[in-house]
Amino acid sequence: MTVYCKKCGSALEEGANFCMKCGTKVVSSDEVQTPAVVTDSKREERVRYWLSTNAAKLPEAQLHSLKERLMNMSDVEFDRISYVSLTDPTMMLIISIFFGSLGVDRFALGDVGLGIGKLLTCGGLYIWWIIDLFNIMDATKEKNMQKLNSILCI
Repeated sequence: MTVYCKKCGSALEEGANFCMKCGTKVVSSDEVQTPAVVTDSKREERVRYWLSTNAAKLPEAQLHSLKERLMNMSDVEFDRISYVSLTDPTMMLIISIFFGSLGVDRFALGDVGLGIGKLLTCGGLYIWWIIDLFNIMDATKEKNMQKLNSILCI
């Protein structure tokens, strides 16, 4: 029967005192577990933590499907997503309130064309600016989701 390292989950050679991958000392058979148990519980914990910190920055309708995708992806892909900086919708609302008539909110989201349009028309004679006050948070969440999808190459 193959035994696995408690720390990293890699297979250990029979009679080994140390894990060849991470260097953890193997004291007894009580310290080794099957990798599926360790990986699944750690993955679920990591996904829950990531979602709890970033759920407000993503569209609510897509959170369930995103959780399933995060649970099924490899560690390398999950690490790639973990380091992505998502834009805070509340901060974009504040930027939109103070500088939205100049198009700064749209420039910050990466919508350069809309930013130039708002800049040249003073926020569409302030009508576009008022409309964006209601739409900017949802637009920010959608841009964040697009950013995640582009990283996952979907």
